[in-house]
Amino acid sequence: MPDEHSSTVVTGRTTRHVTTGCLILLLLLTCLVTYFWYSVWHAGHVNEHRKQEAFATVARHAHDAAATADTFLNSAHANDTEAVDLVWKYTKAPVISHNPAQNRFTTYINRSAVYNEMGIVLAGGPIKVDRCFALTYHRTTTEWKTSVHAADSALCKPGSILATAANGTQSRLRQAAGKSLTDTDIAREFNLTNKVWHTGFVLGATHRQNGAVAITGLLYSKDTEHGGGTTRQCYRFDVPLLGSHAAPPDSSGTARPVADGECATSR
Repeated sequence: MPDEHSSTVVTGRTTRHVTTGCLILLLLLTCLVTYFWYSVWHAGHVNEHRKQEAFATVARHAHDAAATADTFLNSAHANDTEAVDLVWKYTKAPVISHNPAQNRFTTYINRSAVYNEMGIVLAGGPIKVDRCFALTYHRTTTEWKTSVHAADSALCKPGSILATAANGTQSRLRQAAGKSLTDTDIAREFNLTNKVWHTGFVLGATHRQNGAVAITGLLYSKDTEHGGGTTRQCYRFDVPLLGSHAAPPDSSGTARPVADGECATSR
């Protein structure tokens, strides 16, 4: 028969081994949990820093664009008509509203930037951030003054819709243009735009010269989601005709906002 003392010794050793093994497993589990939570904290800290850097980049781009337009407005001593052209050229603002009583132009521009998100379990990836900015250009008796501030993203949406609708129309007009571009062709393309984007269009003027057609018209969109008013902008569309070697005033293929007076011209 086994000695009772020997059995007790074996049992004690087994217990100690099991206890030691449990402690090691518990220690490993604690280390893993600690490492996981540290990884979560570190990734969150890094991602927040990168996101704030991206927002800072977006704000810097908006301020730079506004400042550049301001410089050229003052150097050119721009009048109201020239102001719309210069603000669009340097900010690409889709809607430029004019308040004649206050000698003020207001526009909303959207700027974006991309940062790489750090992953925790799975790999991270590029994240895009957007921010809407309100730009105001005020003409005093001696100079133009500019202000920039962040705005609600909803304020940029109507302009984005009009810009997308206008540029889509510009592209189709260029595709439809042969050796001529008739009033029927123009009406067809704008009717299609209105159906797709739920916009409206009032034709201002059509000029045919030097192998190109310049079309101006008031494009507008109603804010049905937020119960707001109507956003409107006079746009110019430059369309070269087939076989023409003369470049239109704007050969970039982009419809551009112009002063309201250009849409008031009779055909």
